[in-house]
This record gives sequence, C-alpha cells and structure tokens, in this order.
Amino acid sequence: MRHLLVLPFLTLASFAAQGSDISSDKANIKSFQGCFEVSFNFVETFPLIEGYKTTAPYHSKALEYVVVDQEADKEVGLQHILLVGKDGKMTLKHWRQEWHYEPTSALEFKGNNTWQQRTLTVEESEGRWLQSVTQVDDAPRYECAAKWVSTGESKFWECTSWNPLPRREYTKRSDYQVIERRNRQMITKDGWIHEQDSQKLRLNGETATAFTKERGENIYKRVDDSKCQAAATWWNDHKDGWKVIRASWAKVRAENPKLKLNFKDPEGDLWQKLFALEDTAKTNGWPENKLAKESEAMIRTYVIQ
Repeated sequence: MRHLLVLPFLTLASFAAQGSDISSDKANIKSFQGCFEVSFNFVETFPLIEGYKTTAPYHSKALEYVVVDQEADKEVGLQHILLVGKDGKMTLKHWRQEWHYEPTSALEFKGNNTWQQRTLTVEESEGRWLQSVTQVDDAPRYECAAKWVSTGESKFWECTSWNPLPRREYTKRSDYQVIERRNRQMITKDGWIHEQDSQKLRLNGETATAFTKERGENIYKRVDDSKCQAAATWWNDHKDGWKVIRASWAKVRAENPKLKLNFKDPEGDLWQKLFALEDTAKTNGWPENKLAKESEAMIRTYVIQ
C-alpha cells in the first residue's frame, strides 16, 4: 500500500498557527462532494502485545457519490452513496458526515455500543469544526472537533477519537471493542484522501489495552459526475425520508445524553429495519408525521436503558 510522505502527522503543530477562516473551511468541506473512484486500504502494521499475529491487509474499490444536502452559515452535511453490483448501478446508502463550526458539545464513543455527550470547553470549540460521522442508518458513530489547516497548497483537518469497530470487521471480530483513530482528511488536486492511524483497543472495565496498530488510506479520485447519476437519482428520491429519520435520531439523542444501543435483534438488525421502513414509506406515500412516529418508535426499541 502506498504511504503518503506529504505533511506527516508529526508536523501538524507547525501548521496549526496559520489556521484558516470559516468561508475557506466550508469550501474545503464542500470539495468532498462529487463522483469518486475510491480505493480502501487497511493494514495492521505491527502488534503491541506478545503473541498477537497481525491480520491480512484489506483492499477494496468502489464508486461513491457524495452530495451536499444540508448547509447553513456554520454547518455542512454530506451524504455518501455507494454504487455496487456488476453494472455499478446498484445504490447503497453509505456513511454520512456533518460538520458544525464551534460546537458546544460532542458525542463521544465509550465502547460497547455506548456514547456519552460531553460539553466542550471554549478552547476545544473556538475556531474548530466538529465532524459528526454516522452509520448507514444514521445511528451515531463518532464525533471530533479540530481546526482546518490551510497553508500553501496543503488543506487538511485532523482529529483523534474513539470509534466503533469498522463495518469491515464488525461482524467478523470480537477480540476488541474500540478503535482509537487519528483521522486526517486532506484535499488533493484530483479529490481527497482519508488517512487513518489507529490503535485497536480491548476494554476490561475502565482499562483499555492497545494490542495492534493499523494504517488506513482511503483515496477518493474524482471522475465524471455522469458515472454516479444512478446514485444522484436515488438520493433525490429518498433524501426526504432519511431527513425525517435523522430527526428521529436527533430526538432520541437529545433525550439520552448517555446513549447505549443494541443494534441486533432476532428479527433483524436496526439498519435493516430502518432501510425497509423508509422504502415502505416511499412506496406507500406516507406523510412525514407517520414516518417520524414509526421511525422514532423503532429506534427506541434498540435503546438500552
């Protein structure tokens, strides 16, 4: 796997003082939108405990559509849609990233499907953008606040937080509970790159033990928008329904500053049920209030009190 030599993580402090401004920050975030050929590359670099054997590297490719579907003075929302299948025209709602300038709080992952809302200090908020990443069904994933850095031709945002297991390992591994990840999203001349330096952690009560390191590099190379037309059409048809579901999540999160979820159920995972619910609402022309009521009730059945 190729390792980038431009702006190594150790040099971040030398650029932080130069900073940027809110308008240029928003332009950076909005440059994530478009149609991209994406390569996903992850490798466990070396073990941190005796006896652990690193797993085989992971590589995959996909076509991904990213659209700005929400914007205000101090926020930007982007939805990712995958195009899969032999003809590359089967759509799959992927992850979502929302950006908020100078946030007052962050929802922090604590492990074991639990998140805790924490009030940020002035120093943690001032001049910073909170990136809030959610899962395919808009369930929480991770949030982290940091400044955008723009100097010369280099434009990037970097932040470290605890994250749930990546979906590529969620159903395959049970030997760890948290991935502590340093995320860097960097603008390039033909797209952007999501670099990740991580430690995988095992939790035992209040103790977290790192047992291996991992390096990730997701490369987004811009291609003609026509290649993602199927995804653009699909999202245009379904965005209103998912906006309602996001509002249901927001309501549940507001009422649960400490949120613990049970994503699995004998009758189906939550993401499967929410996808089916949105499809049913779309097919049957439900009014927004009906979808809101049904989705909120469904989410609440997966909240552990």
